[in-house]
Amino acid sequence: MTEEEARTWLGSTLNVSRETLDKLDAFATLVSTAQQSQNLVSASTLASFWTRHIVDSAQLSLFASEGVWLDIGSGAGLPGIVTAILTGCPTLLVEPRARRAAFLQDAVDRLALINVKVHACKLQNLTPQPVDIITARALTALPALIEMAIPFARKGTIWLLPKGKSAHVELASLPSTWQGNWEVRSSVTDPDSQILIGRHVRVDKKR
Repeated sequence: MTEEEARTWLGSTLNVSRETLDKLDAFATLVSTAQQSQNLVSASTLASFWTRHIVDSAQLSLFASEGVWLDIGSGAGLPGIVTAILTGCPTLLVEPRARRAAFLQDAVDRLALINVKVHACKLQNLTPQPVDIITARALTALPALIEMAIPFARKGTIWLLPKGKSAHVELASLPSTWQGNWEVRSSVTDPDSQILIGRHVRVDKKR
């Protein structure tokens, strides 16, 4: 997928407006500028930012849109800021690294994302509240991720977890006590990359 194809995909698949594209473009500029002082994304991906980061994040909105989103380890705002721009839904960005959290807050302010709240702390230090969608991009292995995030999940929570090529391996590593309905989808930006989609994720204490 080229950068032009990425923009076309957003319009044809998600029906993204010109105004929203402009906001995504402004976000990409903010990341590129901040990249000069801190390593938000791999430098090699800046030339393909729309493909590697914008569309890679935006595709998650195909699987869930309405409700409160929780993005763990938001870093450069991927996918959290992108999905917040696209859906307009209430979004919690959790990022413990001070400089990255400061970037996120600056981006939220500059882009006037009144639906987004930045929490500059570890998830474990945030008071749990039920959310509808949980996202995390390249944060940690699946068992550890579920353990830290499960206090924020309810019965209907959808887990949207980009996992590169490791999705099947990570699913196989889940202890039998973690129950749920999982499916693996290929990324639209790279057929070798995969997204884990979980529903009804819970711990079975009887096992």
